[in-house]
Amino acid sequence: MAQPCAELLFLSGPQEGQRAVLIKPVMLAGRAEACDVLVADPSASRQHLRFEATADGCLLEVLSARGVRINGKSYKPAKNILLDSGDCLALGAGTEILFVAAGDDPEAVLAEHRKAHPSAQPPDKKPPPPPPPPEEAPAKKEAAQRPGAAPPPSEVPDASPQERARRAKVRKYAVLGGVYALAMVGLVIFLSRMKTDGTPAPGSLAILADRDIEDAIAAPLTRGVNDNLAAKELQDAQAAFDSRNYRLGNLQNCVKHFKLHLAYLNKKEFEDSKDSTMFLTASRDLAAKVKEVYRKALIDEGSRMWREANQKWEDLRLVLPKDQDWNTDAYNKVVDNLWAHAAASRQNIKRR
Repeated sequence: MAQPCAELLFLSGPQEGQRAVLIKPVMLAGRAEACDVLVADPSASRQHLRFEATADGCLLEVLSARGVRINGKSYKPAKNILLDSGDCLALGAGTEILFVAAGDDPEAVLAEHRKAHPSAQPPDKKPPPPPPPPEEAPAKKEAAQRPGAAPPPSEVPDASPQERARRAKVRKYAVLGGVYALAMVGLVIFLSRMKTDGTPAPGSLAILADRDIEDAIAAPLTRGVNDNLAAKELQDAQAAFDSRNYRLGNLQNCVKHFKLHLAYLNKKEFEDSKDSTMFLTASRDLAAKVKEVYRKALIDEGSRMWREANQKWEDLRLVLPKDQDWNTDAYNKVVDNLWAHAAASRQNIKRR
């Protein structure tokens, strides 16, 4: 069935069989948690590709120095390619992605691709044949066939009462020794986790609520009235809005310029409704991005997945960086919290 949005079908690699729908006008693909389309290939870049919906179709921009291969042809960074249905994108160590344009049937495009590339079609998996029944031991089989032969003994003769008591005592001491050894191992692990080198453990750090993040982004900035600076900040904000999803940190930069425009005018609302709509859109996207990655990082911390947690904290430090122009108490509270969690997760990686 035809789809209203373009779609990506993962043909090979760690995500083989998965699909991603390009539902936003601009979407990033890469290993970074903040990307719209996550690429799990370890050889892919954190921000590898950028998809933009245009009047002519989907425009692909290569962001990674590792490039991308489209239908076997290599493309370097900063190259723009207008994609067609059936184009096959290869990146990383072995990830292949089939592009399906908006309005086309993904199943039909996939079938056409497999028809043109038979080797790309996954082989049929047949269940392994059942194992042959075990054969009887020759001696046992021969004895069973000999007329009048007595059946082989099924059990060894019972041990003496003294031997049974000795074996029971040995088993008892073996069980007690095993329990003692496990208890000592648990104690050692517990004591090692109690050690500290001055870096707070993740569990002792403050956990922000969604409201903390929303307040930090919504809090207004204060400046002296300056019409010239206000006009410049508005121009910068409008330009930044078009590229707000291009790099981690662009959203924050866009929202900041809009805030500075209002601050230099000493106003709370925009004169043009279009500017107000852009500001609200960028602010909501920034808050949603920070809250989403923040929750995922906390889950990784709780599971003691320190490397995964640290990657998300580092992404958040780029999405919401320290900024002298945005120095409200609410904003600094959130940024300091991100830095503290990132430092704690790094320290736990070193301990492992």
